[in-house]
Amino acid sequence: MGDMVAEVIDFSPPTTTGDPFDLATDPTLPKLLGAIQATPTAGRLTGSDRIIFNFLLAAAFPALEEKEMHEVLTVELRAVLGTKHESNDWLEQSLQRLSSVMMKIPVVDKRGRARHIVTNLVNGSIPRGEGVIHYSFYKELRPLLAKPAVFARIKLAVLAQFSCKYSPPLYEMFEAYANRDHNVWTVKVEELRVWLAIGSKMPNWADFNRFVLAPALDEINRLSDLRIDHLLLRKRRRVDAIRFTINKKPARELMEAELFHRAVRRPVGHSRPKGKVRDKRTPDFLDGRTDSERGAPPVLTSKAIDEFRRCFPGLDVYTYEKEWQEVFAGKGLPRDPDKAFLGWMETKRQRGDLRAHGFFPSSN
Repeated sequence: MGDMVAEVIDFSPPTTTGDPFDLATDPTLPKLLGAIQATPTAGRLTGSDRIIFNFLLAAAFPALEEKEMHEVLTVELRAVLGTKHESNDWLEQSLQRLSSVMMKIPVVDKRGRARHIVTNLVNGSIPRGEGVIHYSFYKELRPLLAKPAVFARIKLAVLAQFSCKYSPPLYEMFEAYANRDHNVWTVKVEELRVWLAIGSKMPNWADFNRFVLAPALDEINRLSDLRIDHLLLRKRRRVDAIRFTINKKPARELMEAELFHRAVRRPVGHSRPKGKVRDKRTPDFLDGRTDSERGAPPVLTSKAIDEFRRCFPGLDVYTYEKEWQEVFAGKGLPRDPDKAFLGWMETKRQRGDLRAHGFFPSSN
């Protein structure tokens, strides 16, 4: 299903955000990559089944390792999914499929060895007369779901809007590639058919594209904050594979940039007793990364770049930023990166050490 390789490292596990049953809080779930890549060994799960699994997992996530059994009110789940059904029959049928369809889940053990777990995703039921779902997860899978070393952060409010049954799995896989340096996923059509459990249906490309790929991509591009482009790769005139390029829409880029800058300005552990050293393994509250993962020094904000251009007209801010990063590397995060950089520039000015990079300074 892809070329991702998990690296086994010492890390702080990610957490859910928001309330899964209040979509206004923009709830997210850090979902194990193996659970996204899982393929059915027999039978199939519907798009609704996959969406329900994510909500059940998000609800159980805070106590996933400590508790074996979990409970969710059916009225809560029905409210966020917007179902028009008057009974819980559709939920019971979905739980039956989640409990019976065996999935082949690729995982990496503690020694870094790749293997597979074959299990159902959820054991769940709604006892007669109760408006509560009682459910649990396979024992060996629980710690992997609770502390995923490689994961995609899934937006539950986006999932809840999908109506095409092939949109949820594709959206999850696209999210797994969205934050990678190489944001391209190339997959064989036959592998895609197996993963989506299409079986022998729609054997020709025209039908597959019309009823599977096109409607799913339309929904994902329209309802999520991702923009998906795809290229058909042909072999002997037949479509053999698809190359998906996953980009974030501008609004998401801006939001993540702002969160990043806020995080590096005021990281968790900033206030500490005098003489204590900040732990570089402490995850940041906003972006979930440690100092070691983030690297040093941080990039500049747009405000700092504008101030640079006002104070140092004609000079190349990006060249000086890179030079500052090289000097600063390995010395830890500054309290105020923008102020630190501009102060460093002022020192260079006083020393007469400023120079234009490839062009003459402005005469203004």
